[in-house]
Amino acid sequence: LFRGKKNLVQIGKLSALIANGLLFFILGSRWIVAGYFPLSNLYESLLFLTWTILTIYLYLEYKTKSKLLGAVLLPIALLINGFANLTLSADMQKASPLV
Repeated sequence: LFRGKKNLVQIGKLSALIANGLLFFILGSRWIVAGYFPLSNLYESLLFLTWTILTIYLYLEYKTKSKLLGAVLLPIALLINGFANLTLSADMQKASPLV
């Protein structure tokens, strides 16, 4: 269906790269503002998981040039991030230290 569509492949890679940078910025800013590494609640853990999946995807795609990785990992990252942002309540999204 999308064979030979180089523009779509480039848009997908660029979108994943931008999303990875934004997630890194979000996690870094939460770390600086809150004063602890942001893995203390479900929301932060899901954002970190999404960032990790995107980082692994970008690295493996760069090394192997396989488009299958993007077809599998990008929808997973999108669903995780959608769940974290759209279904978790605002109280669960607030930064709070573990101890």
